[in-house]
Amino acid sequence: MTKEEILKAAKSIIVEELQKFGYTVLEVYLFGSRAKDREKPDSDWDFLIIVDDEIDFPHKKEITMLIRRRLVKLDISSDLIIQSYNIKKTRENNIAYLTYYAIREGIPL
Repeated sequence: MTKEEILKAAKSIIVEELQKFGYTVLEVYLFGSRAKDREKPDSDWDFLIIVDDEIDFPHKKEITMLIRRRLVKLDISSDLIIQSYNIKKTRENNIAYLTYYAIREGIPL
C-alpha cells in the first residue's frame, strides 16, 4: 500500500473503533518519523487521536488494543495516543507535553 492508502485505512479504522464505543473522532495527526519523511522500513506509525470526551483508562486500553490489532492485520505497526479535546486544549501550547510536538510537527489527517 502507498503512504496515502495506509493513512486512509488507518484513519478509517480509528474512527470506526472509537465510534463503536460512542466516541466521535475530532482530529487525527500522524507524527514522528513518518510525518517528517525520516522513517526507516521498520518504523511504526504514530497517531495522536483527539476525541470528543474523556475515556477512562480501561476503555482507552481496550480501544487502543482493538485498533492496533486491526492495523497489524494490514501490516501497520502503530503507536496510538488518544486524548479528549479538553486535554488537547490544555496541552497543545505547553512544550512539556508530546501533544505540543505532535500537533506542530505532525500532519493532520
